[in-house]
Amino acid sequence: MKSIRLFSIASLLMLCFTVGCNPPTPKKKVAKAEGGATGILNKTTTKVGEWDPDAGLEIVVEDGEDINMINRNMKTLGKVTHQSAKWKVHRALEMFRATKGRYPKSHEEFMKKVFHPGIKNLPEPLTTCEYQYDVENHELLIVKKKQ
Repeated sequence: MKSIRLFSIASLLMLCFTVGCNPPTPKKKVAKAEGGATGILNKTTTKVGEWDPDAGLEIVVEDGEDINMINRNMKTLGKVTHQSAKWKVHRALEMFRATKGRYPKSHEEFMKKVFHPGIKNLPEPLTTCEYQYDVENHELLIVKKKQ
């Protein structure tokens, strides 16, 4: 009985020492895109155009359910990205309004006094979309790019 106990303790100690002595395995390096982002996630942009209702651009509305799994996942990613961007801009606009008592009067004022000091960047929209600021309604719009 003692020999089994001694053998078990010796085996456990050897296992502990051998596991602890191995060098850590190196992590695989992932190719990084512009700005240090990997893949389609974590990419950011500082481009926010000015909304022109007469330009004929289509505002993106995220609604409906898609049966195709890939489309559904891309729609969900797009919704989350767009909602995150809208939330950041809305919060910064409300902070501006709280301190100044008004909203920015122009796209230039929005970019200089709201976007660059407070937001700095937004999540990259999907490839077919771009951000535009609506001065009249004080909101960030996601519109389809011109073809």
